[in-house]
Amino acid sequence: MGGTNETIAQGLRCHVNNGEVHIHDDKKALKFCCSEKTFKIEIENALQSLGDNEGVTTIQGVGLDLGIMRLGDRYSWFILDGMNALSQIKDFVNKI
Repeated sequence: MGGTNETIAQGLRCHVNNGEVHIHDDKKALKFCCSEKTFKIEIENALQSLGDNEGVTTIQGVGLDLGIMRLGDRYSWFILDGMNALSQIKDFVNKI
């Protein structure tokens, strides 16, 4: 699928193709794309902006963004699908 440079990290399939970083969430059919050079800089900036603090930061991609979250010593990343889930969250809460 992604070639010899493919890595799976927290369920996301990551690889570099023609100078672009591709991160796929195959379960949700989402794909984050960013230039390889920009991605390295953006990852460093995102981790530096979190520092020792808990929080969420994003890296802008072509079409979809990548979220990076820190909670204590744990990190997670995810592709933001652009859908506003607030109405779905409220719908669920109203059913409880």
